[in-house]
Order: sequence, then structure tokens, then C-alpha cells
Amino acid sequence: MYVRRFLSRLEQGSAAERADVVSALADLYLTKELDETKRAQVLTAMLAVLDDPAPRVRKALAESFADSFHAPQPILLALCEDISEVAAPVLSRSPALSEGWLVDMCGAGEEGHRVAIARRKDIGVPLAAALAEIGGVPSALVLLSNSSAQVARSSLARMVERHRDDARLRSALLARSDLSPMMRHRLLGGLSEALGTMIAERGWLTGDRTSRLMNEVQERAVLHVADVPDCADTDAIVAELHAKKELTVTLMLRALVRGQMTFFVSAIASLSRVPRKRVVSLLGDRSGDGFRSIYRKTGLPADGAGALWAALDVLFEMGPLDNQQEQLTAGRRMVERVLTRYETVCGGEVDAFYALLTRLAADEARAEAREATGGYFRAA
Repeated sequence: MYVRRFLSRLEQGSAAERADVVSALADLYLTKELDETKRAQVLTAMLAVLDDPAPRVRKALAESFADSFHAPQPILLALCEDISEVAAPVLSRSPALSEGWLVDMCGAGEEGHRVAIARRKDIGVPLAAALAEIGGVPSALVLLSNSSAQVARSSLARMVERHRDDARLRSALLARSDLSPMMRHRLLGGLSEALGTMIAERGWLTGDRTSRLMNEVQERAVLHVADVPDCADTDAIVAELHAKKELTVTLMLRALVRGQMTFFVSAIASLSRVPRKRVVSLLGDRSGDGFRSIYRKTGLPADGAGALWAALDVLFEMGPLDNQQEQLTAGRRMVERVLTRYETVCGGEVDAFYALLTRLAADEARAEAREATGGYFRAA
């Protein structure tokens, strides 16, 4: 009998020899015209191969059927459920597997199976969503590197929620142009937390200095991400900061000295629960009465009003900063003017906001120097 002769050859060969025989048999099934009896015998023999103890032999069968629409379904599905080494060829390439089956396989298989699925060409939104929801970091990284995969923003958001502590995944997500500002904000938050933990564990700085440094890093990151033309994106970031009680006077002071009025207006509107248009109107009162009336509704510390008004008044005097280059070159001059203005408010006393403005002046001076010189290390 055809099958018996085949199985006899398998029993006598090494794993490498059995793999060669299996490949030849699969090729026979796919490329030769066989009558119904012989086709059934060949199929029976290949089903028997699924019990071969050597993964190499079973993988040979998987490789043979990986690119064919005509692979027998019982064998194909059995190979999918084998160990990931064996299943990978069919999971990553087989055109005979439906999207629904692959979605189910994301939950039923192991991470190695999901990595293989993430390598497929033309992954649709539902399959990408299943991988984002169930997969670990390895499959997520493969999915993000797959240029043919259709990954919805909701799936990117799920990856951020599940894996933002992983440095490799943060880098891969931040490199994407379709990542929303809100997701960038959350990822950068995870990055600053990880950096703070590392500094504390290694004892590079004292606890207080580490905390202050991380606050400054986080605030700069927030403003960088929120510096977008779409007010809706800025409002979403502000709403999350408000919910987490991170809309501080220092953050808004940083926003003003960077010329980021959109962020400042959104923050004041969110804290005071006053509509944006009304906020803009009140802030436009150069006497400062409008600002002071709305500031009282924000719940922010009373002693922060002077520093913010000093910055706001100087910003109005300087006029709008139309682009990032203007913001950078005007930054140092603006902070210095705010410092001078604020000295009259605080009576020359060095309070927390005066100290912050002093640090901001130093930061802006360094940033301007980097821009002018191309950066010290690059120049060296």
C-alpha cells in the first residue's frame, strides 16, 4: 500500500531524512494529479507525520504548506496548534487561514505563535487589535515593525496602557507618526518614571533632587507633546493632567515662557470651568483684572498669580511667537524680562517662583547656545 511504503521509509530514516521525505510527499500532494484513492492515502500518511517526535520533521510539513491555498485544512490547523517553532511558517504566511481563526489563535496560542502571526502581510484592523489586546511585548514589537499591518489608534492606545514600562516598546511607539499627542504624553510619562527610578536606585542624586529633576523633565515633555496646532489634542492632554492634579502653576509658567498660549488657555479653562472663548477675553484685559478674576476660580495657590501675570504681561508685550524657532530665540529674553517684572511683585524676595524663573532663564540660555552652535558634542 502507498501509505505503508511511505511510513516504512520514515521508520528507517534519521530526522533529516524523514524531513526530506515529508517535503517530497507534500510536494506530491500539491503539484501532482492524483486519483482519489492515492490522494486519500497521501493525506493519511501526512496526518501520521503530525505525531513524529522530531520538530524538524513536522516543521518540514509546515514549510511545504505555508504558501499554498490548497493545503489540507486538518493538517494546517493541527500545525497551527503545534509548538511555535513548527507553527511559525503557516501562522506567518499561510493564505488559507481565515482572519477569524487567526484572532482565535491569538488567544489560544503562546507568545511565539502571536509573534509569527504579527509577521503576516496585510494584517487587518481586527487581527491587529487582537494582538494588541492579548500579545506581549515581543509580538507588539513585531506588529509595530510590520509596515503592511493596519494598526488602529485604539490598538496603539492599548499597547501604551499595557506595556508603557517597556523601553523597547516605548521607542517603537514614539517613532510612529500616527501616534496621537495624548499617547505620546502617556509614554513620556512612563519614560520619566523609569528614569527617576533608575536614578534613585543607583544613588546618583538625593531624593529631593531626583524628585525635582523628574518634575522638570516631565513638565518639559508634557509641553513638547502638547505643542500641536489642534486644540482638541491639547484639551485632551490638559483634561488628563487636570484629572491627575498635575496642572500646576510651575507647569503653566513654563508654558507661558515658551509662548504656548494654547496650552495655557486650555489649562485655565479646565481648572476654572469657564469656556475657552471667555478665558481668552478675560486674559486679553491688559489691566490684569480679568486674569485675576478668573485665576481665583482655578483653585491654584494664590501666590502663583503674580508670577503667571508677569509672564502673561511680558508675552503680550512681545507679541505672538509664530514658530518654534522664534520661541527658542525669544525664550531667554522673555524669561529675563519676566524675572525683572516679577521682582517688583515679590519685593525682591527669592520665593519658589523666582527660583523657578531663574532656572528657566538658565535653561533657555543653554537651549539658545545649543541652537547657535549645533551642540557642543556635535561640534567637538
